[in-house]
Amino acid sequence: MNTKTCLYCGETFTPKRADALCCSSKCRSAFNYKKKQRKNDNLNLPTIGDEAQILEKGIVVKGEVDTTFLIKKTNECETKMEVINTEIAQLETSQINLSAHIKDLLSQILTIESGDKAKLLKRYNLSDLTLYNNYLNGAFLSEKKNGNNFANNRLKSESDLENKFNPMLRVEIEDYRNNIGSAIDKHDLEIANNQHQIDTAKNDIDKNCAKIKELQSQLRFYEARVLKYETILLSV
Repeated sequence: MNTKTCLYCGETFTPKRADALCCSSKCRSAFNYKKKQRKNDNLNLPTIGDEAQILEKGIVVKGEVDTTFLIKKTNECETKMEVINTEIAQLETSQINLSAHIKDLLSQILTIESGDKAKLLKRYNLSDLTLYNNYLNGAFLSEKKNGNNFANNRLKSESDLENKFNPMLRVEIEDYRNNIGSAIDKHDLEIANNQHQIDTAKNDIDKNCAKIKELQSQLRFYEARVLKYETILLSV
């Protein structure tokens, strides 16, 4: 078989195949890499902004792979990967804290709704007569507390409430019911404030998720760069 001249190193060699262009696999890889670079100086790599173009500059110097440059760029990529991993870890910790905060706020809302607010609503919905006797009728409540067997004699009746000569009973009931309503409103405001904090925390979680995905994309980019540079270094 006739000898050929290696298209990469220029040495004469006896090819094992008729279509061989280079004397060795190392020269063939280097020649293909150089040919690919001539076709596209930037190697048509996926980019994050202009990052890929910046990273690829200087790989080849006068037809030879610049190993010092490759090692430097590999270290730079690994440093950036460490920074990205740290930021991802911080965001993930924030996600855990936000989720715990949401859980705590939901627990507070449940406690309010099933506790004090529920009791106030039950009282607010009582009839005027029941409300007065159970919470405003001082004479009845005092004697009942002292165990007086005749305490029930102090209870008011519907006719007592309707007595036009004693309008203050209605005024007392109305004022008391208004106070209950104000207390319920305060609980509702507290619940609304907690719900606002929950919505804000959920929004922050969504933003963190989007940021984590963006950082993971950047991480894959730099991982691909490191793999590429290491592959080139191993072929030198």
